[in-house]
Amino acid sequence: MPKKINEVGNKYSRLEVLEEDGSDGKNILWRCRCLCGKLVSVAGTSLRTGKTKSCGCLRIETNISKGTTHGHSGTRTYQAWLNMKSRCSNKKNISYENYGGRGISICDRWLNSFENFLEDMGECPDNLTLERMDVNGNYEPNNCIWEDYSQQLFNQSLRSTNKSGIVGVNYRKDTNKWESRICKSGKIVILYYGDSFEKAVEARKEGEIKYYGFNPNR
Repeated sequence: MPKKINEVGNKYSRLEVLEEDGSDGKNILWRCRCLCGKLVSVAGTSLRTGKTKSCGCLRIETNISKGTTHGHSGTRTYQAWLNMKSRCSNKKNISYENYGGRGISICDRWLNSFENFLEDMGECPDNLTLERMDVNGNYEPNNCIWEDYSQQLFNQSLRSTNKSGIVGVNYRKDTNKWESRICKSGKIVILYYGDSFEKAVEARKEGEIKYYGFNPNR
């Protein structure tokens, strides 16, 4: 048995040593608390050499970020999961203001597990994107579906620049005109352009029926 070194109170990467925890016959073991909150018993030599840096959560997170634990790196499904996380947690993401910035979060089951996300949602079909049925709700199994992109735009909340109170209807300050538009199959369709707010709203409603098959007031 090597000479005992008191490790209590020491910190190694994500681990903080709490107390001695016996031995494995060759090394003294130390009970440690990981940054994630989990308790784990680690040999003193593993702590000092940096062989063990966490309870195992660091390795899992690293594998997830590299996409090596599930074989889906580069797929539409994995990219949808990454984009969801970025919109809700990365303040530098261009869409953060409309997601994490207004309180939209990701359920614990999906937050750090792509495998759970894949199990609940299945593979992302071609030409579909991840959508929340309740645009004010969080990303969780009972609120998410794979949806057509144009329908996703229809369901989205008002942009911060929208002053009309109606999705798809905006006042053009550069021309002093009202404009309503809609997106179908990734293309913008201008529905109305003129002086009447009422006509712009009506054109938007008619466009919703024409391009989506329904409108929210039906």
